[in-house]
Amino acid sequence: ELPSFKRLMMEKGYLVLPLVAIIITLSSGFTPSRAALVGIGAVFLSALTGFALTMYDFKLKKLLTMIVLISMMIPMQCGLVAFVLEMRVLGWTNSHWGLIIPYMAYPFGVYWMSQYLKTALSPSLVESARIDGCRDFMIFIRIVLPNIKPAIITLLMMSFLLSWNNYLVPLILLNKTSVFTLPLGIKSLGSAFRVDHAARI
Repeated sequence: ELPSFKRLMMEKGYLVLPLVAIIITLSSGFTPSRAALVGIGAVFLSALTGFALTMYDFKLKKLLTMIVLISMMIPMQCGLVAFVLEMRVLGWTNSHWGLIIPYMAYPFGVYWMSQYLKTALSPSLVESARIDGCRDFMIFIRIVLPNIKPAIITLLMMSFLLSWNNYLVPLILLNKTSVFTLPLGIKSLGSAFRVDHAARI
């Protein structure tokens, strides 16, 4: 009755990995839930920031746009040491929070949303809503979000996959098997059973 499968799920704790993944995904960013959390958070914050950069004129707007673009050009590996040190200061090592909160700030998502809003949303529509007495946040919720559904769905899938497939950062931040994401759990199968080949298969 599948003894190897039972041993894998119960004794080694791999039964928890898919559950952890679902919880993190619902964040974009465990694995399914972590990825979902990361995806939803990244999409909402990216849409909100893109709306502000597109529809408002304020000081340092061009500088902030340049910072977003530059942050997209720098590989994540260049700041990995500083990122890990920061997570250690915050106490987010061996915690899924270090894989959820930072990934909600998604520079590509901000750029994607701001470029989409320039063509998909007319400034006159926003001004009409403002004249009718609608406040800025309600304009974003009631007018902007329904008009950018294609961009939201696309960005949600991209951020979800980015968080789901993330391997390097969880490998460095997480040391306990109980908090492993799904990619780490699958990789650890190679070393969990060195003798029991039936369970490994």
